[in-house]
Formats: sequence, structure tokens, C-alpha cells
Amino acid sequence: MNIYKTSSIKKNLIISIIMLLFFGIYPKIVYGAQILSFRSNKIWINSKGDAIGLASIIYFPTFVDQGGRSVSAYYLCGRNDFADAIFFEVKFQKKYTYFGTLLEKEWDELLDILDKASEIGKKAYQLGIKVNNTVQVGFLDGEWTSVSVEIRPSKNRTEGPLACFLTFKNKSGKEAASDSYEVYFDTRIDFIEKFHESVPPIRDKIRKDFPEMEQILKEREEVKQQLQ
Repeated sequence: MNIYKTSSIKKNLIISIIMLLFFGIYPKIVYGAQILSFRSNKIWINSKGDAIGLASIIYFPTFVDQGGRSVSAYYLCGRNDFADAIFFEVKFQKKYTYFGTLLEKEWDELLDILDKASEIGKKAYQLGIKVNNTVQVGFLDGEWTSVSVEIRPSKNRTEGPLACFLTFKNKSGKEAASDSYEVYFDTRIDFIEKFHESVPPIRDKIRKDFPEMEQILKEREEVKQQLQ
């Protein structure tokens, strides 16, 4: 047994682990996948062990889901050949409730539909038009995920008389807890334009952090090799 070689391996392993801790990385298992968090970012590793992308929270506004839970949305920029995506996290619980794939152009189309919902809702309120039923404002038929955007009467005073609902449906894939997921904006309908304003800078920030993600993933692979 070569004790010098063994000591060197142990030393390299300790250094690698310290480097990972330096980045402030915290793992979490979710639906057979894994989340690695550093600073305000999350690396999503799917059930096959592939790091599919880097995500960051869209701070405003928040949502309420079909279970009555307050949830936050995340934008995920796909890595390599993986597409962009959206997923939701229960606030203060670090519990992930839905994952849906959305191409960048589909994200932009969804934002345009939300702008339309915001404008219609704002005008209906200003003109004193009462909405008693569900009105579908738009439908995104994405490659992997469809999204229906609807205006419905609100039961919560903080949202005003109308609320904007989004219903996601996955066409394939097993990363989600549910193949169908419904959320609504936890704010007045004329404020959901803030969501559109938040997405482009979040997307740019994530892409700037890609080199740091790649360095973390490289360190992760080195540690895995040393543990074999």
C-alpha cells in the first residue's frame, strides 16, 4: 500500500470539499432529482444525474397554488442542450411543487399573454365591468408544457375584484410532482406586469453566473471521482 498516494488522495479530497463549502453549496433531493444551492442560485440535477440548468427566484410577485400555499416562481436557464424551465417552491419550506419546461421563446410568449391579462383586467376594473365567470385570455401550447392564462373573479380583497390564474400541464417528463398545476398571482391583476419586468434581468443574471456553476460542477465531479 502506497501511504504517500493515499495521503495525497485524502488531502485532495479535503481540499475539494472545502472548495465546495466555500461556494456555499447546499444540496436537496427533490422528486428523484437534486438541487444544489449557492448564493441566490439553484443548480437543478435531474434523476439521471445530469445538471440541466441554473435557476434563480423571480422575486415579485408571488403566487398561491391550488393547495392554498404561497409559492415563488423560479426561472431556469437550460445548460448545454437542455431547455429553459419554470418551477415553483413553497415559501419558507424549500419544497418544490412543480417543474415545467418552457423554451425561451415560450417564456416570452407567456409574458406577452400575461401583459394582455393585466391590461384587460385593468380596463375592466376602471370601466366598472363585472366579471362573473372564467375568461381565458390566452393559451400557450408549448413543446413540452402548455399554459392556460385566465381571468377569474377574486375571492381575496388584496387581489381586487379579479385574479389571474395560470394552469400548467406537462406533456411529458417526470421531474414534476404533478402533471397539472394551477397558480394565481397573489396581487392585484394590474400589478402582474411587474412579473414581466422581473424576468429579463433575472435571465441575464443567471447566464452571467454560468461560469461559476460550471466550476462548482467540475469540483463536484472531482470529489465524486475521488470517492470511487
